[in-house]
Amino acid sequence: MPAPKDLASIKRLFKNTELVGSSIWRTPVEQLTPFHFSTFETRMAINGQGALGHAIIAALLNALAREAAGGHIPEVSALSYSPPNHQYMTSLELRAGLLKMGRPASTAALFALESGLDPESAGFLTWATVRTIKPTLTHLAKHIIKFQPRHIRSPYVFWREGEKIAMPTVGLAQEVLEIFGQTWGEFEWAYRHLILVADYPEYEDLLARWQRISS
Repeated sequence: MPAPKDLASIKRLFKNTELVGSSIWRTPVEQLTPFHFSTFETRMAINGQGALGHAIIAALLNALAREAAGGHIPEVSALSYSPPNHQYMTSLELRAGLLKMGRPASTAALFALESGLDPESAGFLTWATVRTIKPTLTHLAKHIIKFQPRHIRSPYVFWREGEKIAMPTVGLAQEVLEIFGQTWGEFEWAYRHLILVADYPEYEDLLARWQRISS
C-alpha cells in the first residue's frame, strides 16, 4: 500500500512543506490514524505555526479523499479526523494525572514529552537507544533516565512486570486519553503551555517540577 510520498498528486502538492519531514509522509495510507494528524498539528502549533499545520492537514485529507474516490487507494479511516482541541493545563493537574497513571507509565510519558518521542517509541525505548540519543536530551529527560530502575533481564527502560518477563510500557496514549481526557497531541500541547501554579520558589526549574511531580 502506498504512503503519501508515493502518490504523485500528493507528492506534487506537499513536496515543499513540513509534511515531508513527518511520519505521515512515510506511513502507508491504510495505517494512518488521527494520532498522526493530531501530532503533526500539535508540533506545528508548538513551533508557532498552528494555522499552517491545520491548513496542511486539511489539504492532505482532501487530497486523500480524492485519491480514494478515484479508486487509487482504499477508503482511509483517518479521514474522519477532527483537529485537536488545545486546552491549557496547570502543573497541579499534571501532577494529579501522573499520580493516577503510576509508574512506569508516568515516567515514560514525561520522558516522551521531554524527548519528543511518540508514546509508542518511549514505551519500547531500550538502554541501547538511550546511549545514542542521550546527548540531545533535556536536563529533565536525563534525570528521568538516571533514576529509572533497570531490569536485569530486560532491554527496556520503562518496563512492566509480565509473566516471567519484563514487558515494555505500551498503551501510553490510551492511558493519557483515559486519565487526562486528551489525545496525545493535545496532551503534548498542554505540556508545552503548562501553567505553573505550584507554591515553591524553584517553579521555573524543570528538575524541581519533576521532583514535585514524582514525590
